This record gives sequence, C-alpha cells and structure tokens, in this order.
Amino acid sequence: MMARRESRHIQGALTVTNASVEVSAFTYDPRDVLIQNNHTTGYVYINLSGDAVADDESGMFIIKPGGSMEFRDISNAVSVIGNIASNAKVTLSTAKTK
Repeated sequence: MMARRESRHIQGALTVTNASVEVSAFTYDPRDVLIQNNHTTGYVYINLSGDAVADDESGMFIIKPGGSMEFRDISNAVSVIGNIASNAKVTLSTAKTK
C-alpha cells in the first residue's frame, strides 16, 4: 500500500477589498506565492511585511488589472488591499517549497 502524500499546493479565489487583509495565514511556510488579478480596472497592492496600503507611493508591490506577480520562498506574512470596494477576480496559488 502506498503512503498518502501531503498536498503541497493550495489554489483558490480571493476577494480583495479596500481593507487590508492577510492572505498567508492558511498557507505553508515557507512557500511560493502567485497572485493573479483578473479584474479589468482594479489594482491589487501587496505587502510582504505587514498591512498593505493602497497607495502608489507606499512601496507596495502593485498588480495592475490583468496582471500577476509571483514571490519565491516567502516565510513572512503576505497582505493585500485593493483600490476598489470589492474585487472578486483575484486568484491566489501557493506551493510549499522543498
């Protein structure tokens, strides 16, 4: 009989609002993170070390409409915020690093 293997991948839809939220609480540590913004007008701001701020001058990573961003071997909190009230067209994928 083969041993059951632990899943190393998590993927799902994420609604990003205009309030900062930590999205890494349910993921592996350390991990690779891919965030896709499939909205046509909304921006997604990402912070790897605290609360995200929807401000172009704040030093946040920014995913423009239709874009994506990948982070490798992340072991700290990942927070996101949007520049619109509700963006339900964001996808978050994580993979446990070896």
